[in-house]
Amino acid sequence: MRATLIVSFVLGSTVLGCAATSPFVYPPEEQASASIEGRAAARYGVPPQAATGSVRVALFGVKELRVEGSRPLAVLHARIVIANDTDQTPYSVESSHLYASIGQARLAPALVKTEGACGAGVARGERCSLDVYFALPRGLRTEDRIASCDIGWELSTGVRIVGGRTPFLRQPARGPAYGYEPSVWPGVGADRAWLR
Repeated sequence: MRATLIVSFVLGSTVLGCAATSPFVYPPEEQASASIEGRAAARYGVPPQAATGSVRVALFGVKELRVEGSRPLAVLHARIVIANDTDQTPYSVESSHLYASIGQARLAPALVKTEGACGAGVARGERCSLDVYFALPRGLRTEDRIASCDIGWELSTGVRIVGGRTPFLRQPARGPAYGYEPSVWPGVGADRAWLR
């Protein structure tokens, strides 16, 4: 059975963006052989035995998400980049197969923003980037409360399901603090984001 890629809706809201500058970085504790926007990322072959593509996972830390008409929301921001290099069958992913684990807490995505070839599946030669935001419960809304976490993901290659759990460990940033500050996401709409 073919899974459906995230095609979602912002429910009558405008996502204004998120901002934070952090004194911490979150390198992956395994498979740390890639990067995403200058951040250390884990890289996994898809499928592992005979890779026809890859998944890269990076953690950007705690951000403050602003949605028009609502209070700011503390979120954990992860980015997952899926690449289908040679598989004839498109790769697909569902938001229900993404999660963050922090201690005993297992968090579902509050928002998934997509970029690239995400609409009907990641076809041969294409890439899809997912910015996944997990709403943080009280007691975990600041980075000093999150020493480590795992990002779980799963995708369908058409022939089989491939998944993983990427562990991250907080470390002090070296040099200038990293920041990610898109003040506004123009064009966020029915084919670009999902708000839970």
